[in-house]
Amino acid sequence: MIGRAPTTADHIDLKDPETQQIKRAFDLFDQDGSGQIEKDEILERLHELGFRDAKSLGALDKVLSTVDKGGDNNISWEEFYSVMSDKLGPDSSDSEISKVWMEFGGADGRITLNELKKAAKTLGDTVTEDELKEMIKMFASKDGNFIKYEDFTKIMKKPLTETDTS
Repeated sequence: MIGRAPTTADHIDLKDPETQQIKRAFDLFDQDGSGQIEKDEILERLHELGFRDAKSLGALDKVLSTVDKGGDNNISWEEFYSVMSDKLGPDSSDSEISKVWMEFGGADGRITLNELKKAAKTLGDTVTEDELKEMIKMFASKDGNFIKYEDFTKIMKKPLTETDTS
């Protein structure tokens, strides 16, 4: 490819399992298959997750300004890969997971509905109580109405492609 400077994409190994996970995550956002994640596609996903308030939308603008190196209000595959590979690398350690666990209120060995509500409120999330209950039901072990540390670490370490069949 004479006359073209190499890009990040030239160095991305699509056979690498982590890269494949990142690509699948990218494709979840890139609904129209354009190879770009447009701001509207991100907004749509955020709305599906219950993020509808002005604080969440302001956070999106901050994320775009940080990630979108091209300044076109879109996130390219290369931009997405660059950010995600940095975040999914060695930072996904047990100590990082433990830190997040404590931020969610798991000091007593579990995260309850009330702790999840507080965390959602702190994050500016407008998720309903029923949605939070559903999250707990989905992620909790057989013990019931709370998420144990073991369940939380499984969630945090689970590859993006893995589905829970239990």
